[in-house]
Amino acid sequence: MAKEIETKFKVGAPEEIRAKLAGIGARFLSREVEKDVYYAGPAGSDVTSIRLRTTEKNGLFTIKSMPDAGPDAPPGLKVLEELQVEVGDADAFGRMLNLMGYVPQLRKEKTRETFDWRGILICLDELPYLGFFLEVEAPEDGIRAAAAALGMDMSKAIGETYMQIFARYKAVSGKPDLELVFP
Repeated sequence: MAKEIETKFKVGAPEEIRAKLAGIGARFLSREVEKDVYYAGPAGSDVTSIRLRTTEKNGLFTIKSMPDAGPDAPPGLKVLEELQVEVGDADAFGRMLNLMGYVPQLRKEKTRETFDWRGILICLDELPYLGFFLEVEAPEDGIRAAAAALGMDMSKAIGETYMQIFARYKAVSGKPDLELVFP
C-alpha cells in the first residue's frame, strides 16, 4: 500500500488562492466534480475508509487504513495507508459491493481543482456547507514547502478528513441527517 500524507487549510476567497498558485508557477491539471460513497468496513479491522468515487471521466475505488506505525502523525498532517484501483463502471461496482454486504453509509461531493507544483499535488476543493479548502498531498517536507510558498501557516493545518470536519458542522448546526452533497 502507498502511504498518503496530506493536510488541509481552510481558505476564504478562491480567487486569491488561484492567483497564489499561478504566482508560484503551479500548473493547472483539472477541474472535476467528485462524488464519493463511503461504505462501512468490517468490524474490528484497521480499515478507516472504504470509498467509491465517481467523476465525469472514471471511477476510483479506495481503501485507507492506519499505517503500521500507528495513528501518530505530525500535528496538522493526516497519514494513512492507501490502496486504490480505477473502476470502469462505478455503478456496477457499487452494486457488487452491495451484493457482498457493504452498505453505503455516507455521501460526499466536492468540486476539485488540481494543480501540480514541483511534483506536489495541490487541490483547491469546494464542499457544500463547508466552503473552500486547500489540500496538499506530498511527503512532509513537500507539504511544508508548498505551504510556505503559498503563505499558509502550518500551525493552522488541518489533519482531519472532510467527513470529520463535516461531522462537527452537523453537530453545531443541529442537522444530524445532512449529507455532504450539493443541493
